[in-house]
Amino acid sequence: MRACYNNTTLYISCTCHKQDVSAFRAKAGKRNVDLREDDHVELRLTGGDGKLYAFIVSATGALRDSRDGDVSWNSSAKTGKQVFKHAWGMEIAIPLADIRLKPTPGTRIELNVIRRRMHANETSMLAPEGKFVALKFARPPAWLEPIKDVRPRGAIRYSA
Repeated sequence: MRACYNNTTLYISCTCHKQDVSAFRAKAGKRNVDLREDDHVELRLTGGDGKLYAFIVSATGALRDSRDGDVSWNSSAKTGKQVFKHAWGMEIAIPLADIRLKPTPGTRIELNVIRRRMHANETSMLAPEGKFVALKFARPPAWLEPIKDVRPRGAIRYSA
């Protein structure tokens, strides 16, 4: 699992290794359908408003999202998926406004990532059920900061 962010979006990607990707279950193709029969990754995180947000992404890229258990709530998150020889991967882009977060250094959210392999009846988690790990927004590294004393000349552009 990897996570990063910009001013507007939280990006999370997961790679789910499998010995035989042809054995995984992936049928759901629509949004907000029941994904309990598909292999999937579930992200549970706390938003800036203290509510619990859940984003479930199946191996087909289908999304089911909820806020405090209310599945009628819809985010504007975007998903993607990729199937490899011995793995499948999912990506999700969650708008920070949807989960009421401001990306300021030091802001923390609580997160758990749950992978369900339905054909094998197997569940793995980043933290035990009902527990979370802290995900802390950090200041960008110094090499990403603009260079302050450089003045552009002609057609030359300067950046960090």
